[in-house]
Amino acid sequence: MNYWEELLAFDKGKLSKDELIHLTESMKAEGGFLKQQADKLDLYLTQLGDGVITEKEFRSFMIDLRDLTELELIRKRVANVALAQKTLEILGKLLIKSAIVAI
Repeated sequence: MNYWEELLAFDKGKLSKDELIHLTESMKAEGGFLKQQADKLDLYLTQLGDGVITEKEFRSFMIDLRDLTELELIRKRVANVALAQKTLEILGKLLIKSAIVAI
């Protein structure tokens, strides 16, 4: 099995070539952070294919992409939690005002 077949082998829990294409297309459609990551992935795959970067550099770039994506996910989760807390705070104030008015 050559490098690409090994890297993209689905049966080893990795992405198939079709899944990788679908993933990059989906990421590009989202815009923003995901589009930037997809563009980097496309660039690194092209550079690897052209021999501009080594396999070791490619693997390092993929680890960086993974880590940055995980950090972005955490950032979004924190932002969502903060928004939910603020919403609950506002709802609580509204309920208290409604209770006072009802008295």
